[in-house]
Amino acid sequence: MIKAKSFGFTLIEILCTLSILSLSVFCVFTLSERFLIANENYNLTAQLMNMVNYSRNMALFTNLNLTINPYHNDWSCGVVLFIDNKNHHYSGHEKIIHIWSWKLKFLQLSWHGLLADDYLTFSNNLNHAITNGHFTISQNVNVIRRIVLNRLSRVIIK
Repeated sequence: MIKAKSFGFTLIEILCTLSILSLSVFCVFTLSERFLIANENYNLTAQLMNMVNYSRNMALFTNLNLTINPYHNDWSCGVVLFIDNKNHHYSGHEKIIHIWSWKLKFLQLSWHGLLADDYLTFSNNLNHAITNGHFTISQNVNVIRRIVLNRLSRVIIK
C-alpha cells in the first residue's frame, strides 16, 4: 500500500511559527518606541536651544524686551515670542515675532521660572538677558532632561 504524501503544516509547526513571529514583532515595537522617544527628546532639546538663542539675539538686535508664552497655554504645544507688555501675557494686540509649534506624542514640556511658570522674558540689556529657570522634558511623571537657563542666557543641559 502506498501512502499519499501529505502537504501542509502540522498544528504544532504553525503554533511555533506564530509564537516566534509574535515575539519578534513585540520586540520590534518595543525598540521602535524607545527610538521614537529618544528622537523626540533630541529634536525638542535642539529646538529649545535654538529658540532661546534666537529670542535672546532678537531682543538685543531689536532693542526691545521680548516675552515667550506657551502656545494655547500648553508648553508642550509650542511657544509664542512677542514684544513684551506689562503683564507678560500675549493678548492678541502685541506684535508676534515668531511662533514655534511642535506635536509631542510621547513627551511633555514645562517651564519653571524664578519669577513665573507661565512666561519667559528676554531683555535688551545684557546684564539682565533672560529670566532664570529651566525647561523640564518628561515622559508621564519621569523627568528625562532639564534645560537650565541663567540670567546671562547660558544654556545648561542636565
